Amino acid sequence: MHRRAWFLSQKAAYFARGITVRRPPYPRLLRDPRTAAMIAALDGSDIDTDLKTVLDLQDQQELERLLYVALTRAKHTLVIVDDRALFAGQKGLQAKAQARLLRCASGDSNAAAFEGLPTALTACTTTAKSHAEKAARRSQEAIVPLKIPATKTLPRARERAALFLKRNPSALAEAALAEADPAAFAELARRATGATNAGQRYGTWWHGFVEVLDWSASTADWEAVFQDHVAISPDAERSRREWALLRAQLAKNSALARFLTAPGILAHAEMPFLWAMSERECLDGIVDLATYDRGANRWTILDWKTNRVPSAGTASLRAHYLPQLSAYWKAASEMLHAPVAAGLYSTQTGQWLPYEEAELAAAWETLRHNSAALSQALEDDRGD
Repeated sequence: MHRRAWFLSQKAAYFARGITVRRPPYPRLLRDPRTAAMIAALDGSDIDTDLKTVLDLQDQQELERLLYVALTRAKHTLVIVDDRALFAGQKGLQAKAQARLLRCASGDSNAAAFEGLPTALTACTTTAKSHAEKAARRSQEAIVPLKIPATKTLPRARERAALFLKRNPSALAEAALAEADPAAFAELARRATGATNAGQRYGTWWHGFVEVLDWSASTADWEAVFQDHVAISPDAERSRREWALLRAQLAKNSALARFLTAPGILAHAEMPFLWAMSERECLDGIVDLATYDRGANRWTILDWKTNRVPSAGTASLRAHYLPQLSAYWKAASEMLHAPVAAGLYSTQTGQWLPYEEAELAAAWETLRHNSAALSQALEDDRGD
């Protein structure tokens, strides 16, 4: 790489001007780089001197990385505008000026080398040669137009353009309801449109919290993760209540604990899949949690549901999401070539709600012939 001079930035030449690093206003959450612990700072007094020094060092290192990128991307010619005299105060340049980061302020280790750089504007033969070669190549290039297909081919192309259909099972419950009872579905959609998004925010928080849990860790480690996350929960009281219900399930020899925390279990949170249903259709989605029991060669699919349980109880919740879970079950079974179990976990009730294989298979048989229901499945169910 050849350089006749140095270049700082394509946008500005403020090489010696101090850089101001703006941090988010208080209160704010920040991670202590020394311990990785989350800290809720209400004001500046919550950040001690040592932590402030570490955070300032992080800012400086980030600025140094940006400066490195700016100084190493030129192919032939790099130019720096020397404006040190313009921005030097009584105490010299500010600490976060790029000239200081490059150690070329007065008295710095690179000052002498910087002073030795050429200041006269001269043509760079390497750059000129490169530009001339590019211009010659452009003049020889020609854009070849696409061939217009034969008239008889156009109708077939239009017909086949929609043959490859992509399905997502997350909204199959709503799609099935839309077909079975259009009036009820319209009422459900009306309520969802007019309701606040508090439930969706809580569902997003819950999924983000359980996604980072290490199910093979100790209960103390789980509690530490929860305490980090509850600070940003949109409903902290509900979070504590539902976390206590999940902890109670994991503390006893429950079915949930056996496939989540038993020795030899592999857990995959937010596991994506794309299954070719046929030559013209595929099914894609994201499983909230999939666990694999290596000893039994068996998979279990868990879908977290933060929905408010209706007065009819969990039976209606199971029925509502049976189409979605049957699609997950079928895709996983075909792709993994191993037995797959599937079920819901209701955070409100603290219950594991498994499905029988026979009802999953029956639900899928109904669904696979229902193209309208499959076509409705477009949205992710994170807010459930």
